[in-house]
Amino acid sequence: MSSLRYPFVLASVLAVLITLSGFQQSSRHRSPASDAIASYQASLLLMISQIDSLEHQMKEDLNPEIWRNQFLRIRRTYKTIEYLVAYTQPELTVQRLNGAPLPKVDPMEENVPVVINPVGIQVIDEALYLEEEDHIAEAVLPLLAGLKRELVQLEMFHRKLYLSDRQIFEACRDELIRVYTLGMTGFDTPGSGQAMEDALIVFQQMETTMSGYVAVLGNQHRNLSQTLQQKLAGASLYLADNQNFDTFDRLAFLREYLDPLFAGLLDAQLALDIETMYEVSDYVPSLNYFARNLFSDSLLQLSSYVGAEASSQLPAMVKLGKLLFYDPILSHDMSMSCASCHHPGKAFTDGQRKSLATGLQGTVDRNAPTLINAVYSDRYFHDLRTFELEMQIDHVVFEEREFNTTYRAILQRLSASEEYLGLFAEAFPHYSNQERPALNTSTLKSALAAYVASLRGFNSPFDQYARGESNDLDESAKRGYNLFMGKAVCGTCHFAPAFTGLVPPDYQDSESEVIGVPEAPIWEGATLDPDLGRRVNGVPLDAVDIHHHSFKTPTVRNIALTAPYMHNGVYDSLEQIVRFYNIGGGAGIGIEMDNQTLPFDALNLNSAEMQDIASFMRSLTDTTGMTSVPSRLPSFEGHEEWNKRKIGGEY
Repeated sequence: MSSLRYPFVLASVLAVLITLSGFQQSSRHRSPASDAIASYQASLLLMISQIDSLEHQMKEDLNPEIWRNQFLRIRRTYKTIEYLVAYTQPELTVQRLNGAPLPKVDPMEENVPVVINPVGIQVIDEALYLEEEDHIAEAVLPLLAGLKRELVQLEMFHRKLYLSDRQIFEACRDELIRVYTLGMTGFDTPGSGQAMEDALIVFQQMETTMSGYVAVLGNQHRNLSQTLQQKLAGASLYLADNQNFDTFDRLAFLREYLDPLFAGLLDAQLALDIETMYEVSDYVPSLNYFARNLFSDSLLQLSSYVGAEASSQLPAMVKLGKLLFYDPILSHDMSMSCASCHHPGKAFTDGQRKSLATGLQGTVDRNAPTLINAVYSDRYFHDLRTFELEMQIDHVVFEEREFNTTYRAILQRLSASEEYLGLFAEAFPHYSNQERPALNTSTLKSALAAYVASLRGFNSPFDQYARGESNDLDESAKRGYNLFMGKAVCGTCHFAPAFTGLVPPDYQDSESEVIGVPEAPIWEGATLDPDLGRRVNGVPLDAVDIHHHSFKTPTVRNIALTAPYMHNGVYDSLEQIVRFYNIGGGAGIGIEMDNQTLPFDALNLNSAEMQDIASFMRSLTDTTGMTSVPSRLPSFEGHEEWNKRKIGGEY
């Protein structure tokens, strides 16, 4: 993809930024924001110079260790400016500067899928440390040249960069999430393993960036100023003293430093009377800016993931959606409801390897995923074929093995119930003065989506402990969390806090992975499950070879209730799942795949560590307030046989 596309986008963005008000300052003094920008600009130049040096070294000598040391200097410089680069240039960062070392479909193409090879710091990191030494220079030099071109262009364009104090705070809070969920998990150090050193640099830079604000804060809010200063310094000291990736206590760091800083920066911004994004824009980000910790049940903003009607969460709408969810009146033969495949007692799964088809005539193609927290996604189903929560029901209504009907037939049935007509009028009162009736396809979808969106759970024993609301969490679960987010690298695909493929810190992109799921639970000489997944989901831009056997990364929340696992239900227990990943996924059990995205190498976890990871996942169970079933369904006048239908369907 040509980098020439970016200046035109950036120009319009920066034109807006320049108009924004900032921290009050005297003309005789530089503001903290000005200092941060000056440091950023100097570091861009330094990074370009460091790349020049590495290019020279790679052309002049044959010592890979020297190359690696110089590259680490480049990494360190990048980490001092990452918070501003990623904030001002999120697309450029992911696509050209520091994206994952995996091929992607070009997001700028709209009609024909174009696969672009990965470039940037992570790719260089992987090549320098994992490539055979004789081929390192050949692989790395073109990547360095490309990276330098992007940085040179960025430096030129940002010579007149303006950022308000609001944006500095936003960038720093974003970086707290980024460094914890992507940095300290090892996500962006695939070869060097420098995650903890990178994290130290990030927190040291944040301490420097915030020093001016902390000083001003101390004039009127001394306690807050001192607390913030202590936490910033303490985080750096803790990281300096605990650099071992495998043994680092991420849970302790979260409670003692990460969350207090996430809340403290917000408190400082408000105390300094610095505006928030909500005061300057109508844009609704995925991240709730007023959330105070990573595992807050309000961190992810519902209205960013679902339509306006469904996100309003009006009690009448949710009540109606719940009745529809459990009502088999929606299916052709009135035997199947949404609850047929999504049982509340099983965290809204069904316990089947593959869900039963209508009339008990075989099964559908895949396992039923949980609906709890399903709303937090930008794409739905195992194969990511749907882009809106409201559109999921389409695939169920028209599928012959499921509801096998039409919206017209459903609406005709529902309109025969005075009770349903009243419920729709109550849930959608704004239709009362319009020609269109309250009962229509759109409101039907919105009501169901509103109910599914209400199935949210971030109050598990783990969440309560992580937020500091409880000190009661099994030691095995604590160890398991640290393994999950560290040595076992689970957190590099199942991102916190949803523990899905929803990528932080923007939480706007749902990832899929190719892990080599077998057709049967065989541990040697296994056969790959034939389901092509995302490759054949009907979305034109997904019809590429890199998506062969690719499936959406599911949540591990409530996983204790949702067996069997994988899209085909091949594994029955958490222990089997952990073992599968421990030995390298499909590659570890004899499945040969060119496009497996899961690292092939074994994790070398011992049995106790695998049990700890399972304990952690069990601690993520939370179905509070979600499992009640309607005591009755709406009645139909003149259709006594319909009134005998079973709540939740026949199966």
